[in-house]
Amino acid sequence: MERKEVEEKIYNIVSEIIGTPKDELTLKTTFIHDLCADSLTIVDIVSKCEDVFQINISDEQAENMKSIGDAVDYICSRLVGSKKK
Repeated sequence: MERKEVEEKIYNIVSEIIGTPKDELTLKTTFIHDLCADSLTIVDIVSKCEDVFQINISDEQAENMKSIGDAVDYICSRLVGSKKK
């Protein structure tokens, strides 16, 4: 899966769960400060990403994902890593 496709899917997930229009989201958009997401909302986003991308995201890694760009970077690295297996 191409990085741009990962970005688009994450924008869709975040927009669907938080209700922010996709055109207002960027890679620098932070979940807590920019989107005012609480911990339950972040869990929902992580869970949906796990389902969509068929990966597991540890609690520790989820806590390190502060922005949409962080999520894209992590998911892309996991998808590349899973192709090598």
